[in-house]
Amino acid sequence: MAMTLWSFTVYYMRDSLIDQALKWEMAIFAILPVVAVSFYHSVLLLSYSMKSKVWLVTAYGFAILAISLTPTGLIVSDMKSMWYGNGFIPGLLFYPYITILYGFIVLGIYELIKAYRYSSSTIEKSRYFYATIGACICLLGLMSDALASRGLTIYPLGVIGNIGFLLICSYAILKYQLFDVNMVIRRGAMYFVITLVSIGLIIALIYSASLIGLVDSQLLDWKVIGLIVVIVALLLVVIRWLQNQLDRLFHRSKYDYLRAMQTLNVKTKEITDLDYIIDALIDTVITTLRAQKVFLLLPDQQEKNFMQVSSHDDKYGSISLPFNGNLASWLRDNKDIITRQSIDIMPQFQALAINEQILLDTLEVEILAPLNVGDRITGILVLSSKEPNHEYSMEEITILKLLVSQMAATLDNARLYMREKMAYMDLQREYKERTEFVDALVHEVKTPLTAMLASSELLKEELNPEYSVLGELASNMDDAVQNLNRRISELVQFTKLQRTEITLNLQDIDIGNVIHEAVAQSSGLIQTRQQTLDIDIQPSIGMVKCDPDRVVQILLNLLTNAVRYSPAGDSLLVKAYREGNNVIIGVGDGGQQLTLKDIEILFTPYQQGRKKAEGGLGLGLYICQQLVKLHDGRIWVESTEKGNEFKFSLPLTAREEIGENIIN
Repeated sequence: MAMTLWSFTVYYMRDSLIDQALKWEMAIFAILPVVAVSFYHSVLLLSYSMKSKVWLVTAYGFAILAISLTPTGLIVSDMKSMWYGNGFIPGLLFYPYITILYGFIVLGIYELIKAYRYSSSTIEKSRYFYATIGACICLLGLMSDALASRGLTIYPLGVIGNIGFLLICSYAILKYQLFDVNMVIRRGAMYFVITLVSIGLIIALIYSASLIGLVDSQLLDWKVIGLIVVIVALLLVVIRWLQNQLDRLFHRSKYDYLRAMQTLNVKTKEITDLDYIIDALIDTVITTLRAQKVFLLLPDQQEKNFMQVSSHDDKYGSISLPFNGNLASWLRDNKDIITRQSIDIMPQFQALAINEQILLDTLEVEILAPLNVGDRITGILVLSSKEPNHEYSMEEITILKLLVSQMAATLDNARLYMREKMAYMDLQREYKERTEFVDALVHEVKTPLTAMLASSELLKEELNPEYSVLGELASNMDDAVQNLNRRISELVQFTKLQRTEITLNLQDIDIGNVIHEAVAQSSGLIQTRQQTLDIDIQPSIGMVKCDPDRVVQILLNLLTNAVRYSPAGDSLLVKAYREGNNVIIGVGDGGQQLTLKDIEILFTPYQQGRKKAEGGLGLGLYICQQLVKLHDGRIWVESTEKGNEFKFSLPLTAREEIGENIIN
């Protein structure tokens, strides 16, 4: 309504002569605080942010003060002709006025953004999103008006921004139920009818009195009628406020209950801290129902007992209730509250277990309320007696049912989240212990292994395996020690990758040189299997941005696997070619075709996809995959009846990418 009045006053100000425009401009500046404050108030209601009323009271105080000061000329002193039409001359208080005005609109936008971030509902997020966009458009329109009046060559877009805000909010109302349209229409119709009837009666009385000479007939001019409309509208608001106050007075307890439930919902919304939610629930029950003692029981890990997790009084120690006992079974089957009076008279409770009877007597239990989620009972709220000589009314029991129904899912989600969090922390601790063990093991093994490597190499050089049995034994020992060293190196690489401790030394490298270096290092292994290796590198393949040592490590791992899984005397292939902004490197073998099941687990730690695998930890391909990912590449396998080809991609240098794009 305020924005509509603002648009009308802007229209009449633009349409008026310069000497008549000042009063319309003052009306605009009297309406703008109402626009800003009503927007801010609406946002607080929409986002459930009514925690502190200080800012709201300040906002309305500013609106009243601004409206009072507008006729004095301290905000708008006069009018002048601008290139776009009538423009205002600011008064002494214009800049404080406009700063505070924009401030409350910005505060409203901030509350909408905050509500959008913390909301888990898609519909709510959509409401906040469209309201934020509309408010920003309106704010930009207001700012353009102010800047245009100060001489900036920009057309004032205040009305356009106003229309944009109204259109976006109208869409949000129809699409995402920004507010209850039916309620607005119903209340608006009620106010309209009452206003119309009241005005009609007043005019009829004045007219009748003027006919018999009691009042002057001039009282029926349009100014008086307009004043009557305003008075009646204000009276309707006052009557509505008085009715609310009377309702609160005569139904105080209901208002307290509903306010407490709303506060609890706001406090626990989007909260996963189980202890915080439990404390908030118990405090709400004690405050609203005035119970002397309140206990909350939740299932244990094995779901054998409901165990006390919090209470208002800790002097009773640990309290439990059997999960399959008479009381818990009845609550689970009936999904309803049970009172102590019902327990005392119902036949199925005459043979309670000893611990159930002790719980009832010790805690002076008056009500047991189940927290139900679907078909499961996820907790029990235990209430003792109220203040002396007071009993729980039916209304209070109904409120308690609503309360536990509202909080059951929230509590269960928080409990499950806490359980998952603890399990995750246990896994993290186990992983840390396992990693520390591997580090210690590697350290202990590496020291003697270094001596064994040096000794085996010397023995192999001194004793020629071709001329003596001892030489052959020395060669076998050297091979075994080298194999063990590779396994230890794999473990070291694996733990470093898991802890993301590896950093790349990226350089612009000719990939052909890297491939030839890796082939040279693996040539001895290839010769022992009497295999051949073909190298096919695309001419002018270009420079690759990579860590050459890590790429050699990847290629050595793939070449070692190719040698191991290919038959003796077979032919292997290493190729490299350009594809888009990447270089693809492939290592092909003549091994047995991989199955889909093998391929699925091929790059998983401690897994070996091929049944012919002998030895190894199953870490090599996983390490290759992680190193390729660090280069922003990918690795995969293509398997056919003729063999398998492992491929990985590496990005070209920036210069090579530009050249490729120009060619394309």
